[in-house]
Amino acid sequence: MGFVEFPSALAGDGKAVVPNSERTQRIEDLKKQRDRLQQELNQLKQQPEGVSRSIVPRSELSDQPTRSMKESLESAPGVTVRQGQGGRDGNLSIRGSGK
Repeated sequence: MGFVEFPSALAGDGKAVVPNSERTQRIEDLKKQRDRLQQELNQLKQQPEGVSRSIVPRSELSDQPTRSMKESLESAPGVTVRQGQGGRDGNLSIRGSGK
C-alpha cells in the first residue's frame, strides 16, 4: 500500500487555494473592467434618443482572414467601402453618418 501525496495548493474540499497576490490582482482587474463598463454606459446614456451604436469586437476582426482594411471594414454592418479615383483612394460610407 502506498501513500498519495496531494499538492499543498489544494484545500480540504478539493478546491485550489489562490494566493493573496493573485486574488488582489484579479480584484483590481475586475474593478478596472467595471469602471470601463460604467464609463461606456454613461456615454451611451448621453447619446440622443434614436441614435444607434454598433461595436465590432476585436476578436471578430482578428479572427477573420482578411488581406486589407477594406475587407475588414466591409464585414461590419452598415459600412460600405468603394474604390476611389486612384489605386489608394477609397470612399467610406457608414450608415447614418451623412446626409
